[in-house]
Amino acid sequence: MNKYNIPKKDLKFDYFRASGKGGQNVNKTSTAVRVTHLPTNTVVTCQDERSQIQNKKKALESLKTKLLNAIEKEKLEQINNIRKKDMETRIRTYNFKSGQVTDDRVKNKKFILEKILNGELNDMLKEIRKDNYKDNQE
Repeated sequence: MNKYNIPKKDLKFDYFRASGKGGQNVNKTSTAVRVTHLPTNTVVTCQDERSQIQNKKKALESLKTKLLNAIEKEKLEQINNIRKKDMETRIRTYNFKSGQVTDDRVKNKKFILEKILNGELNDMLKEIRKDNYKDNQE
């Protein structure tokens, strides 16, 4: 059972007769329950049990699960958007396995990692300046 509490003012309950098999009881009593979460307009229906109380409990649990899944999905989308933005602003990639440094501001240019780590930045800086000059001329 999840611990997400929904305020009662945000819920709308509808009771109706269940459909399908069930004998004479189906035609006499309203055991099926429809719960609507008003702020999100999420609707859950339950008519599995023969008791209205049990159906109400099941419907509320199902609604809570649905709402929690929606919240979690929204959080994941926000995290993915942040990651995308971070990837777009990447400047340089250090690949230790291949011994190369790729500067993303310079198109398709790889530099030797050992030189960069030793402070020999002249080759890379020349390429960055050259690429910036080309971009400004266009």
